[in-house]
Amino acid sequence: MRYISKLVVLALMLFTVNNFAQMHEREPQMRLTLQAGVEAPTGDFGDQASTGFGLSGTFEYWQNSPLAFTGSIGYNRFSAAGDLPENWDYSLSDIPILLGIRYYISRGDFHPYLGAELGIHIMTSSLTRVEGNTTTSIDETNSRFGLDPIFGFRYHLSQSTDLDFNLKYNIISTEGGNTNYLGINGGIQIGL
Repeated sequence: MRYISKLVVLALMLFTVNNFAQMHEREPQMRLTLQAGVEAPTGDFGDQASTGFGLSGTFEYWQNSPLAFTGSIGYNRFSAAGDLPENWDYSLSDIPILLGIRYYISRGDFHPYLGAELGIHIMTSSLTRVEGNTTTSIDETNSRFGLDPIFGFRYHLSQSTDLDFNLKYNIISTEGGNTNYLGINGGIQIGL
């Protein structure tokens, strides 16, 4: 009886170690995501800017739980909505620098998640007028606080590579209102 109990304990220990090793073999604790996306202005911002594009990089740290911590930086660019007077050009760029958290709803090959990011959006607007040989440009840069709720999923491709798609709603507080836009992003996530 003593030998059977020792065998059972040994078998449980090997099972636990094997599962732990497989889990860490399949799920790197640090990941880097590179994404591109389409950025659609909403609300009052939609009256000023047309659909833009964006690029972002996100570092993710996961420690054997459904929660992951993230840090990201991106670049989003918009042009004017509608027609401007002749010889005028308008653009707006947004550089978000954000910290966040993601909650993975399930594990497996398909990983849906919910999350939120907080941080600073460095926004630069540029209005340029060309008249003859003279170019007049007015540039303004501001740092604004932002909150970005996220819904997305990762799809497992290999031991250290996943596809990552998400919808991110950027809510940026500005003087006299908000600058909001919805990002539809997709890219690749690599285990480090």
